[in-house]
Amino acid sequence: MRRFIFLIGVLILMFFLVLIGYFLPFSNPSEPAPNLTEELATLSSLSPNSNIKTVAICNESNFCQDYKITCNNGEVIEKNPVPGAFIQHPKDWKDERNIDYESLCK
Repeated sequence: MRRFIFLIGVLILMFFLVLIGYFLPFSNPSEPAPNLTEELATLSSLSPNSNIKTVAICNESNFCQDYKITCNNGEVIEKNPVPGAFIQHPKDWKDERNIDYESLCK
């Protein structure tokens, strides 16, 4: 009798797990994510002299944000912040990269 009750309990648990998995709004793996679709469209529209890179741009209070930089023929044509890719460094932090923000694509 105990085995029967245990078996019924396991079956009910499995039923609810399958039910939860079926109704949860997980992304459909057969469809690319919207950002990936936009990224692929952007890449396919660029000329052969174009490239995309990321760079952290910091301000005077040592707050740094990653940006996606799109270059074409050595010029910045688009600069978009990367969501969630930022950091606030301490006041005494020094950026030792020596980046010339005016010539990111050269």
